[in-house]
Amino acid sequence: MLWAQGFCLVHKSYLVALDKIESVERDRIRIHQAILPISNTYRDHFYDQIGRSSK
Repeated sequence: MLWAQGFCLVHKSYLVALDKIESVERDRIRIHQAILPISNTYRDHFYDQIGRSSK
């Protein structure tokens, strides 16, 4: 249900609201002062959700 509401799992420990992401740099996401990793497991799905290529 959360995926339909704009959330995405980016790491086994992090579920993020896509509309709160300020920037994406390589395999990291910045939300306010927090920098979160994007794991290999969830990378392709995350980039599909935001409409970018992971390559």
